[in-house]
Amino acid sequence: MSDPCRKSVALPILGQININFYCLSSEVVSLYEKTDEFERQKKIRHLGLISKVFEGASHTRYEYLMLQAGLTDLLDNLHKGSATLSQGDVKIDGKNCMGNGILKTWFLLSNYGHAMNTIGDEKSLLLFSHSQPGFKTNLIAPIRDLKLRQWAIDTIDNFKYVDFHHILSLRRIYKELPRQLDKQNELAKIYKLLLMDANEVGIRVNASKLEQLKKLFKTIRALAIIAIDGHYSHSPITVSLISSIISIETFENTYRGIYLLEQFKPVLSSLHESLYMEKRVLAAQREYEVQSLKYLGNRRKSNSSYENSIQRAMTKGLIDYNECNLKPFFRLKISEKMYEGVSFYEEFKALQNAKNNCEGVEVSLDINPISKMRCADFFINKNEFSPENLPRFVFNISKIIRSKIRYLIDNLSRDLKSLTDEIVDNAVDAGINQKIITDVISNSNKTLASHVWKGFQTEIYPAFKDLFWSILSYFIKDPFQIDIQIPKKEYDIFGMKFPNISLGLSDNINAAINIEKEDKSRAHELNQLLRSVNRSFDGYVLVCLARIVIYNPTKAPNERLVTDIDSCIIKAGKDMAIVELHEAKFLKRNRENRAVKEIRKNIVPVLSNNAKGYRVKKVKGFGGKLVIKCENN
Repeated sequence: MSDPCRKSVALPILGQININFYCLSSEVVSLYEKTDEFERQKKIRHLGLISKVFEGASHTRYEYLMLQAGLTDLLDNLHKGSATLSQGDVKIDGKNCMGNGILKTWFLLSNYGHAMNTIGDEKSLLLFSHSQPGFKTNLIAPIRDLKLRQWAIDTIDNFKYVDFHHILSLRRIYKELPRQLDKQNELAKIYKLLLMDANEVGIRVNASKLEQLKKLFKTIRALAIIAIDGHYSHSPITVSLISSIISIETFENTYRGIYLLEQFKPVLSSLHESLYMEKRVLAAQREYEVQSLKYLGNRRKSNSSYENSIQRAMTKGLIDYNECNLKPFFRLKISEKMYEGVSFYEEFKALQNAKNNCEGVEVSLDINPISKMRCADFFINKNEFSPENLPRFVFNISKIIRSKIRYLIDNLSRDLKSLTDEIVDNAVDAGINQKIITDVISNSNKTLASHVWKGFQTEIYPAFKDLFWSILSYFIKDPFQIDIQIPKKEYDIFGMKFPNISLGLSDNINAAINIEKEDKSRAHELNQLLRSVNRSFDGYVLVCLARIVIYNPTKAPNERLVTDIDSCIIKAGKDMAIVELHEAKFLKRNRENRAVKEIRKNIVPVLSNNAKGYRVKKVKGFGGKLVIKCENN
């Protein structure tokens, strides 16, 4: 056992602090020093590729590690004797270990496996292990402990990319300590206690004490993430680090099931949405993955080549990344109701169908571990994608969204059936005639159906609405932006229909016309929209009934408004996409000419080069419209 050691570090958040490493953690510090790991981590930006997008977020993994260790000491010093926060001692297979040392060992080992570009390299290696079985075999081969090896296999098979760095850490432990079996086994044993459930590891340990240490590990990790990532990314939502440490005991109440970690979840979720899963960040991540997979795929399929690739990822990164050519196009948010029963990797593979017969596009899948929301991001390559690719891309995306309806309806229907079955069982137990209660439930089928329809409106409608804005934005040049002008009267402002399924779109527009009947000008605009909607089209039709405002955010507030569009229709088929921007004029005469003139004056100047070939047409009796038509070559 190595002697205790101390490191003195300066952290912007805590200042100059001394950190003591005891018992097993001092052994890991020795391993760090032997492999020059502290210096390697000083070169790793904690946020990896995120620092390419958020330039201020340049803090290192070394700072993050030392902050975790420093917070461990602060908690230990301030809350000794606490029923919920005391680190104390724990016996592992009869050997007494300090809780402080175990926590720091876990933090040291967890950080030992991060690659140079963190998730960028790690997710790329994970993707390659799915496409190349030989690489997967080489990856896990050094892990001698059979239970840890199986854990690694499960992590790869289930595509748990946020845990992949543990696999890299485990293989490093075995490879960096050759012939030192006792040390390998000791570190693997402690690591196993973190990664696996106590009843699975086959180790004699006080389960309740172990769970308390694991809860402390998660709490300290969350505090460090919020503090350091929130600070350097200038997040508007953060926590007071010192206040949290001092007052943590007031939140921790095991009897009542109250824990500080629960209070952090909204902040962590916000960090995922605004930082880790920001669209430009994920564009950079996907670009890196694509280029890395090309690099890995072009190398020899041999164990020595695989080892060199892993070593490259750990020391310098798989590729030299300078510029991102991918631009965010559309994000599909997939709630648990829409993916229950579908594994992450199965979902990822299914999403790749968006690239069928379509050049210059990419797709990624990520998950917010707090909200459990999966995010499918669709990107276009600014050097390879052209308007001719748009019809097929949008049609493929629409099919993917539509496929989610089945999962949504199946899950909602199953939940409702489970509820009704329980009602029937309870009614029978209470002596109520089964036929009577069955009749009551049958009479409630409309209510059940409306519940499913509500799920459709809250889950599917927003997805198509976001797709509508993505398509329209594609044809608007910088710096112009678009927004909705909410009608003063309440009615559905967005509608759609699928191939051979109307979804009541015409009825919705007629209802809006009736609501707006007193405003004859607005009713006239909606009537022009209805005329276009009623034309037959083999594909998906997305409609905005509200006026769309176009503004220039670079101008002074009173000069930002450029123009508005009365309504808009987007039609997407396999081989053709059509965007119609409507301008109606409720005048006694000369409606068409006035509308066309206004379109040319106000709308044409804000169109991007993607709208080449547009046409401005008269709509007899109503006004005019600008039509952008994209066709596959």
